[in-house]
Amino acid sequence: MRLTFTTQRPFYPYAEPSDAPRTADRAFRLSVVAPARMDGLVGTRPWRARTGYSGRPANLREVLRGVVPEDARGAGPWLTTFDEPASRRGGDDLFFVRTRATRGVPPSIRTALAP
Repeated sequence: MRLTFTTQRPFYPYAEPSDAPRTADRAFRLSVVAPARMDGLVGTRPWRARTGYSGRPANLREVLRGVVPEDARGAGPWLTTFDEPASRRGGDDLFFVRTRATRGVPPSIRTALAP
């Protein structure tokens, strides 16, 4: 799913209420395309999700053509993927801020093609 909207502070507008009936936890993976590597905040607190990947794939601009508007892709967009083992975060939105980290994070998922 892709969400596109104009905002001064990038965020993912989804949270599950902390008092909702408890069901089995489910993994939550979220990818963000931005001009730089990003960190997540739940409200104003650091999000404890693990960064599963962060980098500037050489073909990212081309892959995003027709999916992400040109002005949102920038000259050298970063793709940052977050992995959280459970989707419950309470009632706050998930915000994104530029990280201080300057290095990428290698992929946490490896695929092998059968011969």
